[in-house]
Amino acid sequence: MHWHDTDTVKHWTYVIGGEVHTCYESFEEVDEQNKKLTLKLFGGDIEKHYKLFKVTLEVVDKGDGTAVAKWTVEYEKINEDIHPPNGWMDYLSQCTRDIDGHLIKN
Repeated sequence: MHWHDTDTVKHWTYVIGGEVHTCYESFEEVDEQNKKLTLKLFGGDIEKHYKLFKVTLEVVDKGDGTAVAKWTVEYEKINEDIHPPNGWMDYLSQCTRDIDGHLIKN
């Protein structure tokens, strides 16, 4: 299995903002040439709040040997009473900082 097998569905449990969230994840698009991947999150807690929830990670080379990670969150709320997924965006930001810190150490 490759890290980007599009037929793979994974079940995840996240702790976001002190609350446990569960969902399933599948790769929707993998563009290795442009260093971009899109994940679709569904089921579990996602389904309770969103009709659509996609997360895209794009790595952009800066040309000086460094790169920037760009996250895009696309979502459609099931109704207007649902809050934007700010906790998820904070989570992705923290993951990026953690990875960056790990890469700097190594």
